[in-house]
Amino acid sequence: MCILNKLFILSIILITSVFFTGCDKEEEKPNQNPTCNITSPANGQEINKGETITISVDAEDNDGNIAEVRFFIDGVGQGSVTSFPYTYKWKTENESLGNHTLKVTSLDNDGGSSSDDIFVTIIAGTFTDPRDGQVYNTVTIDNQTWMAENLKYLPSVNPSSDGFYNDPYYYVYYYEGNNISEAKATANYQTYGVLYNWLAAKTACPPGWHLPSDEDWTVLTTYLGGEDIAGGKLKETGTTHWWTPNTDATNSSGFTALPGGLCDRSEFFTYLNGFGLWWSSTEYSDAHSWFRILSSGNAKIRRDGCGKVYGFSVRCLKN
Repeated sequence: MCILNKLFILSIILITSVFFTGCDKEEEKPNQNPTCNITSPANGQEINKGETITISVDAEDNDGNIAEVRFFIDGVGQGSVTSFPYTYKWKTENESLGNHTLKVTSLDNDGGSSSDDIFVTIIAGTFTDPRDGQVYNTVTIDNQTWMAENLKYLPSVNPSSDGFYNDPYYYVYYYEGNNISEAKATANYQTYGVLYNWLAAKTACPPGWHLPSDEDWTVLTTYLGGEDIAGGKLKETGTTHWWTPNTDATNSSGFTALPGGLCDRSEFFTYLNGFGLWWSSTEYSDAHSWFRILSSGNAKIRRDGCGKVYGFSVRCLKN
């Protein structure tokens, strides 16, 4: 056979081989981006300040795998997960009231991504006392839900000259009468609430709530960083109600502690704006109980004990 014929036949074989090889090889498909949707909370949902919210995400990738889901609050990265379920727990106790943007981004194993975002509104929780219609702001701190205002329940009222530890007594700072309506009309009642001797405080909280125990106060204090700094996180900011300098007051907990002063066993009112004092339900003798005190002059919360005859403020804790 002529050498030219052999070369021609060889060329035909090579061309045919290349053609069929090219036909057998499939074209690479472009990567499809994953899907990503926030399923909880709902867009526009209102959330009580202090609640822990679970952000849940539905993420899928039709041509691969979800490699990571990232979570953002108001544009700031909070963390990520790499496996199902795609969730993140958001603690809202240190967040400001108002609107917040929640965003999530899913990434697949080929570098594709997609995002979803919603807004939610953090509001102050409220509770209405069925006994007198008084409405209180509430706040959840860790697993405890507290009233964020001093209790105002006032079934009767006494002047500072009245008082003993074995009967309930109710006082309104600087009010020296027995007329409930007059006492409730005072600015001190409306701002700082009622001062209770211990026996009155023991039963003052509404149904579903209770006077916190010494242990309840300790749990709160520990969660907020301990006795030396927790007071600053509990106190209302500024000097509208607290004396200057109201040291290290941030109210980052949302507790909004106010300095309601006390009714002294010596039959006078004292320390309004300087100190806030709150009873616990825990006794250490027939005539004495533990309480907590905050000062305008430092960031501490102090545990102390005294006679049940004193008139202190009350913060109720949800059962």
